[in-house]
Amino acid sequence: MRKVFFICGVFTFLTCCSRKTATTEEDVYKSETLVINRISEYVYQHISYLDFEGYGKVTCNGMIVTDKNEAVIFDTPTDNDTSRELIDWVSKTLKCKITAVVPTPLS
Repeated sequence: MRKVFFICGVFTFLTCCSRKTATTEEDVYKSETLVINRISEYVYQHISYLDFEGYGKVTCNGMIVTDKNEAVIFDTPTDNDTSRELIDWVSKTLKCKITAVVPTPLS
């Protein structure tokens, strides 16, 4: 039960904070559409971008939590190509099987 509360707490922190602190994050992957930061040994932040017409590019944050060779992805990127890029990175780089995806619905 503690693990669930920890995961929820980290997820809330990542989605509410937009300021990057160099002492706690490490870029491990970067492309035009996706950035992945290592937050701790088992937790990663993924950042993708959504282009709002008339407003510009907006960052969208999510989280990857790993345990052994399994991963849970919280909040997927907003388009299929970037989602595939994230899934491929988790599978190939982390060598993890994705056991769950927790999407955040768009209102």
